[in-house]
Amino acid sequence: MNRPEVHNVFDDHQLPRLTEALDNAAIDPAVRVVVLASEGKNFSTGGDIDYMRRMGTNSYEENLEDGGQ
Repeated sequence: MNRPEVHNVFDDHQLPRLTEALDNAAIDPAVRVVVLASEGKNFSTGGDIDYMRRMGTNSYEENLEDGGQ
């Protein structure tokens, strides 16, 4: 996670990249350990408030799909 300018928050761009990296690690028999690291003062301060605001305008079904990912 390398977005120190926004304290490595999770958003609709960061989450799919992290999910893809973990999925790839899960199917690679050479991977025994996954270490999550970040740059800056914070590992992560959680969800991006702008992302959460955008999600607030989604339908129930859209939020359910997003949450399932």
